[in-house]
Amino acid sequence: MKKILGFVAVLFATYSFGSAELNLNSNSIGALVDWRIHKKGYTNYYLGVRYVNNGKVNVSGSGGGSFTLKDDEKIENFMSAKSTLASFNFKMMNQYRYRKHNIQGFGLGMGMSAEYIDFDEGSQDFIAVPLRLYGNMQFDYRISFDVDLAYAPEMLTLQDGIEYQEFKAKFNFRVIDNGYVFAGVRHVTAKYDYEDDDGDDQKYTVKLDRGVFGGFKIIF
Repeated sequence: MKKILGFVAVLFATYSFGSAELNLNSNSIGALVDWRIHKKGYTNYYLGVRYVNNGKVNVSGSGGGSFTLKDDEKIENFMSAKSTLASFNFKMMNQYRYRKHNIQGFGLGMGMSAEYIDFDEGSQDFIAVPLRLYGNMQFDYRISFDVDLAYAPEMLTLQDGIEYQEFKAKFNFRVIDNGYVFAGVRHVTAKYDYEDDDGDDQKYTVKLDRGVFGGFKIIF
């Protein structure tokens, strides 16, 4: 642990450019930290970590499994279950500039992440390694738009997972030189397939987070 903390401290000391974000809605709260580890030409390379604590999630049966819940109490437990998501990501972002105004314009990026989901109801583990696409549009000095897409099919999921999907889009508004407020929409879904104690194949979809969210972001 000391070596890991030391490595992180060296990263922050050596590469000072990065960002920290706090976002929330009525059902979840999350934090995200990105820091730039390298720059080559117009391309920036980032490492990031994320943690999201979700409140009530939506669970539904899917596929050929017989999503049978034995009694009303179990149904109520599933429908009020909570989850946490922790992830580590790597991305490459290329930002183009408007020559006339000399500000960042349209940007595209790609990368991958490792996602771990702890779902309160049951002992099923979910690990996914989705591929990610990023987009950014800087309209002017104050206003920008971000979009983030992630997808992991069955071959990129481990343990009891069979699919991971994520979509996020948000508008950012600069309020101080190194600070933004933002608002947007997001949708995060995980699909499970496992064998229960009775030997039956169970498939279900967990909608971890969906709807409108907001927050603030600091550049350092």
